[in-house]
Amino acid sequence: MRRLASWALLVLLTGCAAAPLATVSWSDATPRSGRVVGDAVRIESSTDGGTYPVISFTTQIPPGVSYAIEGEVRYQDVTGEAYLEMWSDFPGEGRYFSRTLAPSGLQGIIEGDSDWRGFQISFVSNGGPPPARLDVNLVLPGTGTVEIGPLRVVTLDGGSGWWTDRAAGAIGAAAGGLIGILGAGLGILASRRKARGPVLATMIALSVLGVLSLVAGAVAFVARQPYAVVFPLLLLGTILLAVFGGGYRAVRRGYEEAELRKMHALDAAGV
Repeated sequence: MRRLASWALLVLLTGCAAAPLATVSWSDATPRSGRVVGDAVRIESSTDGGTYPVISFTTQIPPGVSYAIEGEVRYQDVTGEAYLEMWSDFPGEGRYFSRTLAPSGLQGIIEGDSDWRGFQISFVSNGGPPPARLDVNLVLPGTGTVEIGPLRVVTLDGGSGWWTDRAAGAIGAAAGGLIGILGAGLGILASRRKARGPVLATMIALSVLGVLSLVAGAVAFVARQPYAVVFPLLLLGTILLAVFGGGYRAVRRGYEEAELRKMHALDAAGV
C-alpha cells in the first residue's frame, strides 16, 4: 500500500498542475510565417520589419474564462521594441488584441538579444463569451531574428471556475501529501497487523470520499467547469478508490489470517 500511495502522490501532484486548453506543436502545425527549426519557428526580419502572422487556430475556451497563450521565445539583434500579439475573434462582437508591451517579465517587449525565456499574452474576458479563433502575430519594427517555441492556451486566475488554476495546484499538493501520509501510515499498521478497526474504518471512509469526488467531477464536467476543476476531482476520486477501495479486501484478509494464525498458535500451546 505504501508503494501505491507514493504513486498516487506523484500522479496527483503532476496532474493537478495547470493543464493547457490547447497546444500548438511545430512538428504538427504549419506556421504562417518563417520556417520550422527543430521545435521552434524562426522568423527573420528585413530592414523594414513588419507584422508576421505566426499561427491561427480555433480552441474550446469555456465561457467567461480568462485565458492566455504561453510559450518561450528567443531572439537576436532585434532593433526597436518588438512584441507578440494575440487577436481574439468574437463573432458578432469584433476582434480584440493583447500585446507583450510590458517593460519586463512574461509580457515584456522583445528587444536586443535573449536566450530562451517565457512569455504570456493574456486576455481578461470579464464574463463574456469565448472567442471563436485566436491569431498570433510577431511585430518587428526593424531587423532581427526571433524563434518561438511550442504554444499552449491556458486559463487564468479569476475565471468562472469553482477554483483557479493556482488553487488547483495547491489542492493537488495538499491532497497528494495527505494521501501519501495516510497510505504510508495505514500500510505500516496493516503490515504489522495492528489497529484493525481504525485502519479498515479509515480505508472505507477514504473510499467513500473517492466516490463523492468522482460524482463532484462528473457534475463539474456537465457544468462545463474548467479543466483545473474537473481533472483534480476525477483524478482524486480514481486514486482514492484504487488505493484504498481496491486494497480494502486484501488488508482485511491479512488481518483475518493473522488472527487465525494467532488462534491456531494458542490452540497448539493448549491455552
